[in-house]
Amino acid sequence: MLVEPDLLQNANSRLGAASSVADSAGSNAGAALVGAIGAARSVIVDVLSYLVSALLVWRIRTPEPAAAPTAGRRSLARDIGEGLRYVVGQPTIRTVIAALSTLSFGLAIMNTYWAYYLLADLRVSPTAFGVIMGVGGAGSLAGALLAPRIASRIGIGPTIIIGFAVSPLAQVPLLFAGPGLRWQIVLAGTLCGQLFWAAASGTSQRSLSWGTSVLSHHSSLEPVKGVRVALY
Repeated sequence: MLVEPDLLQNANSRLGAASSVADSAGSNAGAALVGAIGAARSVIVDVLSYLVSALLVWRIRTPEPAAAPTAGRRSLARDIGEGLRYVVGQPTIRTVIAALSTLSFGLAIMNTYWAYYLLADLRVSPTAFGVIMGVGGAGSLAGALLAPRIASRIGIGPTIIIGFAVSPLAQVPLLFAGPGLRWQIVLAGTLCGQLFWAAASGTSQRSLSWGTSVLSHHSSLEPVKGVRVALY
């Protein structure tokens, strides 16, 4: 509703870039804020940030079509059931979600211990850890910004597949890493590559899901010409 169909990929790219900047800068700013005013007051600042976000969304004035009237009162369980049936009935979306869920499950386990492992076992200093995270954030930003160009060159499907493949492969150096600057540089580089392709893949996944939804409702192929190569 907010952008023209042929600008969707670029719009998703910019959203991903903004998210990458927020994740990278927010982590550092949050740590500094906790140190300056304490954890409890920092939560209040976090709440205020959501209110600012709500205000900015409220200020969006793009006209939207009126929602179709529904017969009777709909339940949340029914809406969830319809959504699940739709996803299961769409092979492309179903496959992407299954792959993403499997990858996210493994990464959630790894991320629980990743920072602790670097700080405790590999004896990475807090400053070096911040630099590693900053390099990773730069990779995420670059991946989000370059996602449309990458997808136009190799296709949305291959972009998503590479993103899925790079995430686990980027953890291989952890099996051999030890203390020292050399390994810190290696880990920073692999995190940068992992988040680069994760951001490029995530942007492409959103465009693919939207395009598939349009096609499933018998709309024209023209608005989703950027995802046709991934659907074939």
